[in-house]
Amino acid sequence: MALNFFKTIKLFEWQRFHDFDNPEKDDPNSGLAYQDAFIRYLPQINQAQSNQPQAILHYYPYNQKAVLLGGKDTRLPQLQAGINYLESLGYRVVVRPHGGLAVVNDPQVLNIAMVLDKDYIDLTIDNAYQLMIDLVQVSLNLQGYAHIKIEAYEIVDSYCPGKFDIVVAGQKIGGIAQRRFRSGTTVAAYISIGGNQDQRSLDIKEFYARSQADLSYPQVNLNSMTSLSQVLGLDISLAQYTAWLDQVFQSKVNLTTGNFNHPSLEEIYQYRYQQALKRNQLG
Repeated sequence: MALNFFKTIKLFEWQRFHDFDNPEKDDPNSGLAYQDAFIRYLPQINQAQSNQPQAILHYYPYNQKAVLLGGKDTRLPQLQAGINYLESLGYRVVVRPHGGLAVVNDPQVLNIAMVLDKDYIDLTIDNAYQLMIDLVQVSLNLQGYAHIKIEAYEIVDSYCPGKFDIVVAGQKIGGIAQRRFRSGTTVAAYISIGGNQDQRSLDIKEFYARSQADLSYPQVNLNSMTSLSQVLGLDISLAQYTAWLDQVFQSKVNLTTGNFNHPSLEEIYQYRYQQALKRNQLG
């Protein structure tokens, strides 16, 4: 069954968590740990109240350069050589909990996640991906860019290729991953808002070369990816685009500010943060 985007988001009230408000925002593991915590925290919120069920919108940009590795990346033959190269360029290197391969983050890349409670909606894998694709499309439509068509298919020579890459006119501007848990689903995306996408691609291409990746890893082509700013012909900031995304929700639902310091969330987060640190013990 086709997904109706607005019908889906209107099932919930939405709590918005932005990592600019996260007291540990300078640690690249923190946003990932919160993302892992929200999928466990959300059912607690919904079980404790009888009003309209809650969902979570999470923005977790990085104010520094970071590369998030996928599980398969940790099995590269010469991984440490690749990590040493990235670190020499000023990247922090961390391992993320959900699927996929290496992606680049910097202050002009946005990470976004929607967290949904399975007791209220149990999306198929494809529909969960489609929810994120629709969000990006609607965010452009509301700003007068309906002529920019967001497509979803794999750009095989991009970094972190996947069936639901976020594509405009044949070039990838972002990618999507999922985290599915017994009580909920998180669909997460990174979107290159601006900056030097060619350099990002070159850095990952060289990372795989130095790590002695075989042909089962991405054969990165610098021409396969671009940024949203390049697509629009407009130099937009990360703050501007998050405001566009906020407007999507504000046009249809109640969007409130989430509390990073809520005791129940803090307890879950601290455990997930320690798990994140363990994932990064690659030796």
